[in-house]
Amino acid sequence: MEKSTKNILLSICVPTYNGDIKLFYSLRNILVAANFCSSNVEVIVSDNASTDETPNIISILKVQYPVLLKNYRKSNNVGFNHNLFSLIDDYANGEFIWIIGDDDFLDSNAVKEVIQVIERNPQIE
Repeated sequence: MEKSTKNILLSICVPTYNGDIKLFYSLRNILVAANFCSSNVEVIVSDNASTDETPNIISILKVQYPVLLKNYRKSNNVGFNHNLFSLIDDYANGEFIWIIGDDDFLDSNAVKEVIQVIERNPQIE
């Protein structure tokens, strides 16, 4: 898969499997926090062939955040490691990658603060 040419500083990556309700609240929290930095941030969900309402929940949030939220769905469960590695290697376009669990919550300023740290410290690799 070819990487995007858009200048993305930070890819927030969320691997999930049957996360539905917890994913909804976590992802909504992440999207609200990232929305203030949306020009150089992307939020990517890789659904590992969930059998619950996860695809519908992602679709609902995608309507609200069509540019910021990207999602990919596996046709069959490939296991956590493969799902995570494909998320990082194939889907993420950012110079930096932040992996967040599908049930984690961020402080409302977390994404903004991470972006500021990255921008103030260009020597970080």
